[in-house]
Amino acid sequence: MILLTAPKTKLKRLTKEELQLVPFDLTQVIYNKTNGVYKAIFQGDDIFTVELPTDDTTTWIYYSDNSDQLTPEKY
Repeated sequence: MILLTAPKTKLKRLTKEELQLVPFDLTQVIYNKTNGVYKAIFQGDDIFTVELPTDDTTTWIYYSDNSDQLTPEKY
């Protein structure tokens, strides 16, 4: 019998410099090396972004609704 297991997700904690780029009150902010996204929790909801914001155009997206974005205006 061969057991197939999913590959372990490679997670990385953010550096102090990276955390300073996080614009909102997020918790559990990590970088997922497996799929190349930054993940976090905002007010109990899982969100992600493909890059840390370096300007006002980068947004975080809710996993539950990929069309709903957490922008500075919504915050």
